[in-house]
Amino acid sequence: MRFFLPILGGLVTLSTLVGCVSGVDGLRYDHPAIRERQKQSLRSVQNDSIAGRSLKDFFNDRIGLIGGKEGIATGRAVPVSRDGYFLTAWHVVDQPYFELRRTRMLRELPMGTGVIDRDRYFRDEKFPGRVVWKDPVRDLALVHFSVISDQPFHPVSSHCSNGTEVFAAASGLNSGTLFLPNQGGLRDGVGNGPYATAGHITACEETEGEIREFSYQATLVARGGMSGGAVVESGGRLCGIITGARFFLHPAVHLRTTFGMLEARDLLRLIAGDRHSSKLRPVASGLPEAG
Repeated sequence: MRFFLPILGGLVTLSTLVGCVSGVDGLRYDHPAIRERQKQSLRSVQNDSIAGRSLKDFFNDRIGLIGGKEGIATGRAVPVSRDGYFLTAWHVVDQPYFELRRTRMLRELPMGTGVIDRDRYFRDEKFPGRVVWKDPVRDLALVHFSVISDQPFHPVSSHCSNGTEVFAAASGLNSGTLFLPNQGGLRDGVGNGPYATAGHITACEETEGEIREFSYQATLVARGGMSGGAVVESGGRLCGIITGARFFLHPAVHLRTTFGMLEARDLLRLIAGDRHSSKLRPVASGLPEAG
């Protein structure tokens, strides 16, 4: 997660490493205070807030977990097609090797309590990834894994406006586990586990060029481990990818989550071009094909 602190109109980058922040400990870690802030952001959220579904149900096992060679999860990725194309934050995959990690349940767990043979009930899968397109300045990347995604996200047709209610969450088997460095407790855990938060868009900046992009700020409550996750509007359409957090000092100290997105037609064009150059056959997804 990237954290920025505005000072006298400029930006001082405290850190660009996932979960590594100096001087803002309270927003780096997945600890009770952060969980409470995220919970408070959901006070007005109804059980059917996203396309008639709850946050937990809508996001269940849809967000990908990304890791590197060290075996530690570095962030998230969002499927945007059935045939393995994902959007993520560039700093999540800015490494020589990265992979998508997925856990599948093979059969229902037995009733009662006791020790079980995990390999009998779960299967862990790893899929090496490659970068298709990147924008390091706006911290976005399109990547590909040789995997089928049953529930890809459908992007908004253009962009989301200021004031739009937005949601971000990860739940289910593939929401990740809390990483505890050395023998640290929950207070020192870099968060890669489940999360849920809601808020409103407070700013939107458009960048014109070969690829049309949108950079957003929102009142979503962010912490380390959410980078690369999805931000959606109430209809369930993908508004963007979480890239970091930004602190403001005036009139009071407050936090804004940042996220970015490509225009839908440019995203589809990038995917279609890579399919052609890689000789990949598209998998029916319900999404329009790029012309």
